[in-house]
Amino acid sequence: MASSQEEARQEESHPFAEVTAERPPVRRRRPRVHVTRESLDKVSHLSLRAAAAVLGVSRTTVKKLRHDNNLTPIPIIRKSKKSAITKKEITATFHLQQADAAKVLNICTKTLRTRCREVGIVRWPSKIAGRHIQEIEHTKDVQALVDEVMGGSKLNREAGQQKQTQAADGAQGRAKILQVPQKARSNSLLAAAMQGQTSREDLVIPTAQDAADASQLTPNPLELLLAVVNQLLEFFGEEMKKRNDTLKEDLTKKGDEELYMECLDVHEILYSPDAKTRLLDIDLGKAMNVLAEARSRLKKCVAKNAQLPFTTGCDFYDSYIPALSLTLGEKLAQELLRLHMIGMVTMYNNPDFLAMWLVSFGHDKRPLEPLRESIEKLSQKIVDGEINGIQQLSTLLSAKGLELPMQKYAKPKFDV
Repeated sequence: MASSQEEARQEESHPFAEVTAERPPVRRRRPRVHVTRESLDKVSHLSLRAAAAVLGVSRTTVKKLRHDNNLTPIPIIRKSKKSAITKKEITATFHLQQADAAKVLNICTKTLRTRCREVGIVRWPSKIAGRHIQEIEHTKDVQALVDEVMGGSKLNREAGQQKQTQAADGAQGRAKILQVPQKARSNSLLAAAMQGQTSREDLVIPTAQDAADASQLTPNPLELLLAVVNQLLEFFGEEMKKRNDTLKEDLTKKGDEELYMECLDVHEILYSPDAKTRLLDIDLGKAMNVLAEARSRLKKCVAKNAQLPFTTGCDFYDSYIPALSLTLGEKLAQELLRLHMIGMVTMYNNPDFLAMWLVSFGHDKRPLEPLRESIEKLSQKIVDGEINGIQQLSTLLSAKGLELPMQKYAKPKFDV
C-alpha cells in the first residue's frame, strides 16, 4: 500500500509527467563539401562570388582554399570610368534642346548643366532658337504668304490691279503695301530688305488724306506709333536742353550767398539720418547744376586767394598749389612741389622748374602760345641772364601774400 503511494508521488513530481507536445526538430548542419584542387582550377577564372556559387561554399572558404593551394587571385576587372565630357562635345549638340542633348551624350540633364558651368558655358543657345523654330512650325502659312507676295501670285496681281485703279487718286505708292495682309506684309518687307529690293515708297506711312481717298486701306499702327514716339523724343530732348540752359543762366546770376544756401540745403538732406527717403524730394538735375556752379566758383576764388583744398602733406606748400594747378594741373603741381620738398629738383638748381613757377604765377602770360613753348623760352632767358628769375618770382608771390619756398635742400647751380 505504501509502495503504491510512493510510486504515485514520484510520477506527479516528474517534470515531463504531463507534457504531451512533440519534440522540436533537430537543426541539421550544412553538409561538409569537399573541394578538390581540380574543382578549384576549374573555377580559377571566375570571381570570388561566382566561384563560391559554383562550388556551393562561402566566399571565405574559396579565398582560404586558394590561399592554401597557392593560387594567384584573379585581378578585379572594373568598368573603365568615362572621362569628363569636353566642351567640344557639348557645343556639337547646341542645335538640340537640353533634354535631347543629354540623351545624345548619355547623361542626365542636371549633369549636363553642371558640366556646362564647369567648362564656362553660361547659357544654352537653343533655348530661344528652338522656341522660334516651334513658332514657325505652328505658323505654316507664313512661307506661303511670303512666296505669294514676292512671287507675283494672286495677291500680287490683286495689289497691282488696286494700284492701277487708285493711280488717279494719289495713292500709287501705298496701295501695294496696304492691300496685302499685315502678316504677309511684314514678312515680305523683311525679305525684300534683306535682298536690298525695298524702295522708299514701301516704307512711307499713310497719311490722313490717303485714308480718305482709300477708305478700305488701313495703315500699320506700329509704324504710326513709332513715328509719334520719335517726334516726342525729339521734342522732349529740345525742351530738356532749353530747361538746362535756363537753369544754368539763373545759377550764374545768383549771388554767392544764395548759392551757398542752396548747397547747404543739399548737404543737410544728404547727411540726414533719413537721407535715402529724402532723396526722392530732390531734383537731382538741379542739384548737380548747383554743385557744379559752386565748384567752378570755388576754383576761381581759391586760385585768387591761394587756398585750394588740395594737400601735398606739408602745410607750408599747400598755399602754392592753387596757382600752379590753374596752369599746370593738379597732378603736375603736386609733383613739382614734391620734388622741391625732397630736394631732388628745385627752382634754385633747375631753370626749367623756375620757368614753370614763373609761368604759373602769370609772368609774361600769352594765352595763344602753347605752355611748353612759353616755358622753354623763359628758361632760355633765365640761363642767358636776361631776367632775374628768383627776383621776378618773389615779386609775383608777394602780390599774392606768399614767400619764396625754402632753399635748404640744394644750392643754386646757375647764376640768378
